[in-house]
Amino acid sequence: MWRIKYAGILVTVVLISLSCSDSRPTEPIEEGLYDEMRDVERVGPTSTERSMADRATRDGLLECFAISYTNEGIGQYGQTMDDAFLFEFTPEVAESLGLPPDQPWWGKAEDLMSTQNMFRDRMVTDVQMSLSRITTWDVCSEPHFNGAAYCARVNPDIRVTVESPGGDTFTMLINNTWLDFIVAQDPDYPELWAIGKITEVHQPGRERPLLEGATLVESATWGMIKAMFTE
Repeated sequence: MWRIKYAGILVTVVLISLSCSDSRPTEPIEEGLYDEMRDVERVGPTSTERSMADRATRDGLLECFAISYTNEGIGQYGQTMDDAFLFEFTPEVAESLGLPPDQPWWGKAEDLMSTQNMFRDRMVTDVQMSLSRITTWDVCSEPHFNGAAYCARVNPDIRVTVESPGGDTFTMLINNTWLDFIVAQDPDYPELWAIGKITEVHQPGRERPLLEGATLVESATWGMIKAMFTE
């Protein structure tokens, strides 16, 4: 259903390309993988993590999240998330995924599976993420957390480049949304912070320059990209 709904733009070409037989072979999906991903153990800051970013601060958490995505490190990407993590889609993507209007999100296991599928796909040639916080961290109410939660709006620069079998390159750029982050101290490691929820919010009128040497899907949202890799 999602593929049909977004057939009006270049996403159509990208989706068809991703389903071709020469996609990167993926490892067999092991029984219980969703449960395993849901229970990814978050550890204290290792030397590797310190060299990337320090989750001991809220801004460090955002940096670690962005770097792990860019480096296609599914383990560290998962460690930045609370076990009860939710990603809330924009209404049109939530509807296309069959999510209820009052629960337009999915959880940590689903997010990790989609992200891992993207990292493994042979036709995805480049993934980049940088996040710029545009509001202060404010205390907010979040029923998923026992302690205080903090909220901030982030301006994302997320680019996913896909090469089709014919050699054409398409770069999907998140160019019309903000990301609202809710973070809290990790219940297992109180000295660290974890992401509890990300909500994607439309930002009408936002534009980005075309990328040299690539065809740009201007209307991409992060949720659209996540939905592409559910299978």
